[in-house]
Amino acid sequence: DSDRNLYITQFFGHRISKYTVRDNFVRSFAGTGQSSFLDQVPLNLVQLNFPSFSVFDSNSNLVYVSDTGNNRIRRIN
Repeated sequence: DSDRNLYITQFFGHRISKYTVRDNFVRSFAGTGQSSFLDQVPLNLVQLNFPSFSVFDSNSNLVYVSDTGNNRIRRIN
C-alpha cells in the first residue's frame, strides 16, 4: 500500500496477512484461517477458502480478493 506495507495472500492459510513495515509486525488482515464462507462481518471474522489473488485500487487500498474455493471475487472494505 502507500505506506509500503505488504499484504500476503495465504492460499492454504485461508487468510490475508499484513506486514507493517513501520513496526516490523505481521498481523491477520482478513480471514480467520478457517476454510469456509462467511461474509458481512468484520474483516478479522471473514472466512475465506483458498484465497489466491489480491487487487488494489489507484490509492493502494486492498479492494478485491479472489476466493478460489468459494468461486467468488470478494470485495474488501
